[in-house]
Formats: sequence, structure tokens, C-alpha cells
Amino acid sequence: MDGDRNSKKPGMMVRFALYLLLGAAVLFAAEPGENRVAASQAARDYMAAIDDGDLDRQMEFWSQDPGVTSVIMGEIWQGKTNIRARSAEYVPVSKHMRNELGEVMEMPLGQDTVLTIVPYRSVRRNPEDERLKPFELESMLTLIWKQTVQDWRIIHEHVSVKIAPPTGK
Repeated sequence: MDGDRNSKKPGMMVRFALYLLLGAAVLFAAEPGENRVAASQAARDYMAAIDDGDLDRQMEFWSQDPGVTSVIMGEIWQGKTNIRARSAEYVPVSKHMRNELGEVMEMPLGQDTVLTIVPYRSVRRNPEDERLKPFELESMLTLIWKQTVQDWRIIHEHVSVKIAPPTGK
């Protein structure tokens, strides 16, 4: 009986190794150039819609999938309707600020999924505008894009704001 059990282990190990290899192949099989360029441009276009305060255009980038999520300022929003409601709160602010984009970085996560990382700096549009205190925020926007038949759609968004460590003064 022990002989039977031991003789099956090598076959099982080979199957497990093939499973791992195939899984890794699917995960990293994205076409590196085309998908990454398209997702990077979509990220830039999404940021332009945010910068313009165009809520309808912003929402066109989002997937219809009910599981889409947005994590901003410590809050998690799920579903396109909820994300739209949260985004509407920020539209008035965009009239007073602009975003300066850094270099968009992208990483394929599979055949039809790409991660984009967008460093940006938010500054006042008009430095003489006294309604807003001078501010400058350095942030990082992370987007996961899923390719559809027509184009790229956001399935996850996360914004991290850089906060200076306390100086003790």
C-alpha cells in the first residue's frame, strides 16, 4: 500500500508544477507594448477629465462591473453609482486646482489587465485666489484597467497622498 501511495507522488508533483507554470504564463502573457501604451493613455485621459471637472467623462472610464472599487482619503467606495456620488463631491474643488502629472508607469497583470501608476502634484490654479490657502499635494494614483471589446475600463482605483513626517517642532 505504501508503494502505491509513493508511486503516485511524482505524478502529482509534476501536475502541480505544470499548474504553477501555466498559471504564471497566463499571468504574465500580456502583450507588453500595445496594452501598456493604451492603458497609459487611458490613465492620462482619465486624469484630464478629473482636471477638467468633467464628471460624465470621468465615469466613462469605469467598468460596469458591480465590484469596481475606489479607495481615496481612507474611504472605500464600491460600485459605479457610489463612485460617481463620491466623485461629484470633488468636482467643485477641481475648479480651483490643477494636477501636474509625472511619468505614467504601467505593468501588465495578465492578457487583458494592466496596472498604471500615475504620480501627480495638485496645486492651486490661480496663486492669487485667496479663497483657497496655498497648497501643494503630492499623490500617487494607482489604477487597474480591464480591457473590454471596445477599450480599457477601470476596475480599481487607489489614491495615496504623500504626507510629510512630523518634524517634532
